[in-house]
Order: sequence, then C-alpha cells, then structure tokens
Amino acid sequence: MATHQQIRSIPPVNREVWAFSLGGLVRHPLSLSFADLAALPAVTQTVSVICTTRQSIDTAEYTGVPVSALLDLVEIDPGAQAALLHGYDGYSATLKLHELRERALIAYAVNGQPLTHDQGYPARIVVPGRWGYKHIKWGTRIELTDQARGGTWESNPEFKHPQGNSPGDLAIAITGHEHLTNSTIRIHGFLYADPAFQPKLFLNIDHTVQTEFPLTPGQTAWHVDWTPPYSNGVFSVTARAYNATPNRSSTFADYVIRT
Repeated sequence: MATHQQIRSIPPVNREVWAFSLGGLVRHPLSLSFADLAALPAVTQTVSVICTTRQSIDTAEYTGVPVSALLDLVEIDPGAQAALLHGYDGYSATLKLHELRERALIAYAVNGQPLTHDQGYPARIVVPGRWGYKHIKWGTRIELTDQARGGTWESNPEFKHPQGNSPGDLAIAITGHEHLTNSTIRIHGFLYADPAFQPKLFLNIDHTVQTEFPLTPGQTAWHVDWTPPYSNGVFSVTARAYNATPNRSSTFADYVIRT
C-alpha cells in the first residue's frame, strides 16, 4: 500500500516510554502513556484503509479509543477548526475538526491482536472513510489548529492527491455500519470507478442479493439500510461493484456484522 510507511522507515518504538498527547488550541492539554490509553473505554470498528492508487483496500477490525472521548477532556478553544495528526516518524496529516471528532480512533489492536511494528505499534490513528494517507502509523500527537494546514502528503507536490482515477480503476470498500433504530442497520462504503465506467453495486447478505444500485463514476459514498431477519446473529456481507459497459469488470469487498 502506498502510504507513508514507504516514505520513511523508523526503528521500533518502546511502548514503555511512548506517550500520546492532545494539544494546540485547547485549554487543558492531555498526555497519555500507553497504560493510560489502554485503561480508557475502548471500541472495535471495522475500517477499510484504501491506498491512493486504489490498488489496495485493507479491511480489518481496529480496537482503540475514539478521539472524541479525548476531545471531551481538553476543553477545545472556540477558534479550533482543524487538526494536525502526527506520527513518531515525522509524518503528519490534516483533518477538519468535525471529521476528527466523528471518525478518528487511536487504535492499539487489529483483529484482536496488538499492532505489529509495520502496522504502527504501539498505536496508530485510523480515520474510517478517508484515504490511506490520512491514517497515521506510530501516532504520537494531535494538534488542534485554527485552519487546515501542513500535512506531509497534502503539502508535498511530489505526492499525487487522489482526485482522479487511473484508466481501468474499479475498487469497492465497506467502511462500516451503524444502528439507525433497534431494527435497522445502515451499511456504508465507497466506490472508485474509471470515468468511462457505468458502475453498479450489488449487496449480498448471507448469500441473498438484496438489491442493485446504480452509482456515479469517481469517488462515490454509498449506503444501504437493512433490517436483519433476527437479532443476536452474525451476518456475512459482500458488496460487489461491476462495470456495466461491455467489458463488465468487477470487484468486491467482504464484511461481517454482528447484531
């Protein structure tokens, strides 16, 4: 995956001396040891990390602390509008403040296991629904700012921003789900398609085709509302996108929902 791990390599981080801080435009800056972080209430989210080349979509279950929980502790300055996320290797990425609150997670485990060094040990900042270059391995600091600025990828003209599509591109990702009511679940994701394609989406849950959705070429957010046939179940989900033009290329992504 073409993320910042290929820009700079770093030596292993010692978890015992590692710390995570939240500062900038806040009234009460926060610093956490790994033990402090692990002691906070945690959540597990299924997150798709999507390479800017659209050649790789890695989906896994990340466990960690929502950044929103930390923001509630620091008393944000009214002038704060954005955030700069920092990694131990010097890499950084920028987010709008509302995205930071709504999406970001400081994750220290993946698929039930501690992160490896290559995965960003001891903790990484994951941002569901955003490109891979917005996810920070070996995360160390979040700095609230008055406007979006900086960011290794965003500010470097040598790196290509994922605003277009390469010929022949077709990629699908399921980025998560949420409970709208006691009986309805919203499944959401992204589609990336060549501008010449006529993309369509099929959603298959437990081997039953739910429906077919026409989609717009380019980066397209999609969601599907679904009512499980029973509670306390485990449901396998497959989203399949295909090109309706004559070559009919296709791609798919798998996901699991536990109710």
